[in-house]
Amino acid sequence: MLGVFISILLVGGAVSDFTDLHCVGNTSIVVHLFEWKWTDIEKECEFLAQAGYCAVQTSVVTENKYEVTRPWWERYQPVSYKISTRSGTEDQFASMVRTCNNFGVRIIHDVVLNHMARGDVGLGVAGSFFNGTGLYYPAVPYNVSHFHTHNDCSEPSNQISNTSTSDDLRHCQLLNLPDLDQSQDYVRSKIVGLLDRLVDHGSVGFRVDAAKHIHPADLKYIYDSVKDVLPGGRPAFINEVVNTIPDAISSDEYYDLGLVTEFRYSEMIGEALTKVDYSKLCGVFQTLLREQSALLFIDNHDTQRGRERPGSIVLNYKTPSLYKRAQAFTLASGYGTQRVMSSYFFQDTEAGPPADSNEHILDVLPHADGTCGNGWVCEHRWEAIRNIVKFSNLVKGSPLTNCQATANTVSFMRGDNTLFWMTSDDVTSTETILTNLTDGAYCDLMTDCQKKYVVHDSGNVTLTAAEDGIVVLVPDLSASIESSSVSTTNMFFSTDYITDTLTTTTTLYPDTVSTTGDTWSTDYSTLQISISGAITDQPAISSVSLSAGYTSPQISVIGSITDHPNSDYRTTDHVDINWTSGVSLTAGYISPQISVTGSITDQPATDYKTTDHFDINWTSSVSLTAGYTTPQISVTGSITDQPSTDYKTTDHFDINWTSSVSLTAGYTTPQISVIGSITDQPSNDYRTTDHLDINWTSRVSMTADYSTPQISVTGSIADQPTSDYKTTNNPDTNWSSGISLTAVYTTPQISFTGSLTDQSTGDYITSDHSNSNWATDVSSTADYITPSVNLNTSTSSQVDSTTPTASTAPDWRRTVIFIQKQTSPGQDVFIRGGIDGSRFSGAKACENSDYDHNACVIPIRHRVLGIREPTPARDAWSQGDNYLDWFGPEPNQGKHGSQPAQGTPAQWTSSNPNGKYYDSLNTYGDHYWVVDVDMDCSKTYQGFFEFKGVLSNGWEVGTSLDMDCTGDGAVPFPYHAGNHIGRCGFINVYHYASGPCEIHAFAGSSQADNAVIG
Repeated sequence: MLGVFISILLVGGAVSDFTDLHCVGNTSIVVHLFEWKWTDIEKECEFLAQAGYCAVQTSVVTENKYEVTRPWWERYQPVSYKISTRSGTEDQFASMVRTCNNFGVRIIHDVVLNHMARGDVGLGVAGSFFNGTGLYYPAVPYNVSHFHTHNDCSEPSNQISNTSTSDDLRHCQLLNLPDLDQSQDYVRSKIVGLLDRLVDHGSVGFRVDAAKHIHPADLKYIYDSVKDVLPGGRPAFINEVVNTIPDAISSDEYYDLGLVTEFRYSEMIGEALTKVDYSKLCGVFQTLLREQSALLFIDNHDTQRGRERPGSIVLNYKTPSLYKRAQAFTLASGYGTQRVMSSYFFQDTEAGPPADSNEHILDVLPHADGTCGNGWVCEHRWEAIRNIVKFSNLVKGSPLTNCQATANTVSFMRGDNTLFWMTSDDVTSTETILTNLTDGAYCDLMTDCQKKYVVHDSGNVTLTAAEDGIVVLVPDLSASIESSSVSTTNMFFSTDYITDTLTTTTTLYPDTVSTTGDTWSTDYSTLQISISGAITDQPAISSVSLSAGYTSPQISVIGSITDHPNSDYRTTDHVDINWTSGVSLTAGYISPQISVTGSITDQPATDYKTTDHFDINWTSSVSLTAGYTTPQISVTGSITDQPSTDYKTTDHFDINWTSSVSLTAGYTTPQISVIGSITDQPSNDYRTTDHLDINWTSRVSMTADYSTPQISVTGSIADQPTSDYKTTNNPDTNWSSGISLTAVYTTPQISFTGSLTDQSTGDYITSDHSNSNWATDVSSTADYITPSVNLNTSTSSQVDSTTPTASTAPDWRRTVIFIQKQTSPGQDVFIRGGIDGSRFSGAKACENSDYDHNACVIPIRHRVLGIREPTPARDAWSQGDNYLDWFGPEPNQGKHGSQPAQGTPAQWTSSNPNGKYYDSLNTYGDHYWVVDVDMDCSKTYQGFFEFKGVLSNGWEVGTSLDMDCTGDGAVPFPYHAGNHIGRCGFINVYHYASGPCEIHAFAGSSQADNAVIG
């Protein structure tokens, strides 16, 4: 019976390691919550569990290019592998995955592995710099060597146009998107690292965008390299292979790589229902991809916008009656794996998700009637689709038999005693059909079993369709045994199958909590322990305890803790820690993380791995060892002088604590917090977050044995042995010669306040103190507001000499930019610019979305224009526009009505003295848009800056934009970058999308004319 059919399906379907969605219970259906925020998905998972959905497919999780109009497709242009998008932060993401897993709902992510973002220089939504034209993505990092180029593509344009050659389909650019070369070990390692990180968070699978354009052998290597998922077994992969138009690539090439999208089915079902030709439906599955590999769907985010094959008939929410029928037929049939779309309303096919005036995605607001507010459709909540999901789960594994179809009806059975029937009539329709059902009492699942039916005369039943034209008969278990002869033996049906909810206990986390025998002290004023999972009460666990003496100790643990070796424990970021009888934590995973405030006692030789890739061996003296690339720790305890302790800290740099440093417990607020890369070679110039130059020589070292040591310095540091050092709370610390600082990484930062000496005679006091002197080998002084750090990746890690230098005071100079462009009515011109990050080694200083600490933005102050009638739009957009930058609208920049700025606004001007838009500096003609600002020239690059025009339809595109200019202020540019190059403190005249330009000095007192807007 039903249980037997399920067993047969499972055995027959075990053809690929990558098709198992790890569904809980009898669920099987995926719902695509397109463009939902992580917080909304987290709230929705309780409903999804009750409704019987197996898994959620999320939108792309990695940082994407920022597009001015915020279209939906910007999510498919990655600039880094950071988990930061419009949907939320990584913390919100992690919480969502954890909560959904606890409800038994799995998480599958849309990932883009084929390409990176196209276009010129720009920033991602998390602030990461990129240059699509130069194939430079430093936040990964990728450079030109990691992509397919013209040499790999037979087309001169390097674009896919020849679909008869598989190499061109996989090596040329898709829609001008830079095409990654996945055959390279380096590229593979970056992709696997991303997927492993998502698995660590608790994800069970991935929908791989544009998988068709990646060679199957490369995907096989990548998929095989990804770690097992938390429930156990291999991750699932859904390979997007568009197969509606024949070309050189066949979908069956991807059968061994997991599930494969079946786009043809969307068109087949759409055409049959729209043209009312139901007679085709019984045979529709015979021409599809094989059942164990096929992913079926009515529509997806592409097809509902007509992107895959314009002119094809694909149903979506806009024809709800047909759409419900299509979903019902598909889900009831059980062919392949099925996915349900959940959309937002749109008219413009480019439009992104519902958002407020600040471009924040609106909350999804579910209503009791199955609809949602704030512009969300929520098809997955529609009653008809919810009921058919329940039916699909109830008959999972049962064969489809006795399919009968006419021009406007179709029916079939699943198993021995359920029936699906559908008609095209939109009004109440009645039909008597002959079935193979056993005579007896049945009810219609589509009406929550409120409508009853009787099968008699050896299978005859008269059916009456409701408004959606669908009837689903299941045995009516509310009828008395005497009045029904329907067999329920070996069936999964129960009297509560209409309202049944899934248990929230899953195999991922144990479901019992026992703390008997654990010694958690309770003498803290704000002690908090948050635990999800199981803690056993064996004696060994008693050796873990919180010592007294702190005001706010917290331990946040997710997972199970057991008392025997090799038991599995998942931390906040989903890594394995084996708790043995000695309470030891072993290492070996990629992204471990635990946060402890307080003191934890344990037994000697306890091994523990903490945040971001490094080992800490907690021995009886609590020492630290190193060996990873991105370590981070926040430790409460004192620092003693035990030998041989090696410790690697935060953000890409090594500190070797030699024979004088280790950690033990017993003090109140000692902390080691270091950010940056510090070299061990002499005379390396380095600018820190707190804006001072420190010349670290090869002799800097540290020891400590005081009760409140902190490396947040107020005092002096010398590089000679036995130099005196004052901590924040002013105890004395002796710095000896035991510590060397090496430099092989790319993002140095360190925060110091106090007095530092780098030579016997070189002394420097920060802004918290008085004036000071630096030794002669320090390249610049250090009383700046927004200095930046830029190191290259060599072991010397010296600061790029071209990094913009700050001075003791900003160098404000009036700067005017004219850009000639004849626009359409209602169209405005903006500019974006600053300094291209490629000017600096690594470009790391340009990735910070904090304008005050970004080396590529230039402070500006808008001036009051000298024209008769400035436009209200320009005045509104000028408010809060404090930087020339590549980002677009600044957080507090003004709007004109509801229309946000698209950069720094320009004003249309004329050279006609009688015109109301006459500007005395415009001696060139009409259609010269002006930006008139005071610019801080100290933040430019040797007095020069870059910019491009922006219109409502995108960036200025042209060639030779950076050719040398003419005019009395023109001098040779220090470099060429493909953007317009202007000179700070001068009048700069350009033409939109072309190169000729002029630079002129201000005449007389024009440099000081006009007031600043403020």
